Amino acid sequence: MYLDCRHKDHFEVFNKRGKVKDVLNPDGTSNSKKFNLASGRKLK
Repeated sequence: MYLDCRHKDHFEVFNKRGKVKDVLNPDGTSNSKKFNLASGRKLK
């Protein structure tokens, strides 16, 4: 899990292969809008 460094308003959760698994708001709820934007992103 990583804090988004650009906006610092959500956490990005990645699986062990580096693909986005979920995007969470600071209160722990899922953020589907930002998940859809991040879905093609990979952790390097």
